[in-house]
Amino acid sequence: MNDPNSSPIILHSNWRAMRLGMLGWVILGAATFGLLYLYSSIRGGGFDDYFRDWHNWAYVIIAAKLIHWGLNWWRYGIEPYAPNRWKNEVRLYLDKKEIEIIAGGKSRMLPFEHINRVIYQGSSPIFTTYYLYWVETKGKQTPLLAFTNEQESNKFYDIMERQARLTVVQKPSSP
Repeated sequence: MNDPNSSPIILHSNWRAMRLGMLGWVILGAATFGLLYLYSSIRGGGFDDYFRDWHNWAYVIIAAKLIHWGLNWWRYGIEPYAPNRWKNEVRLYLDKKEIEIIAGGKSRMLPFEHINRVIYQGSSPIFTTYYLYWVETKGKQTPLLAFTNEQESNKFYDIMERQARLTVVQKPSSP
């Protein structure tokens, strides 16, 4: 499949560090509900004060909208940054102008001419910072690499811009 004479640049995604960032969001959510419970207890009531009149349809509609918003927030706001999507190994074949993405035991070869652009994004969840790279082909974004070291990220950015001659665009930071 691969030419033995070409030596690829092999890079691994640091997806384990991303789990620490997700853990930070879980801790923040638990602390938020804990503080709400504490505040509610101090003012003399409990959570049951908020749910006493649930027979009213307005509350049911509001709850349905909140569940719908939460599911969309998960799908479009959190899921792209889930650590399991970033368990990738990337092999760059600069001489053949191809990139191989190995994820979940499956290998995918992408010629550089099929890549519209490479997207870079910095992300700073609570406990760590990571630098994410996507490959966009035909409008679809595929996770490429996640770095926690800024120098490694900068080296990869330079390789993609200067040696591979691919367009790298920066997306605004994420949570």
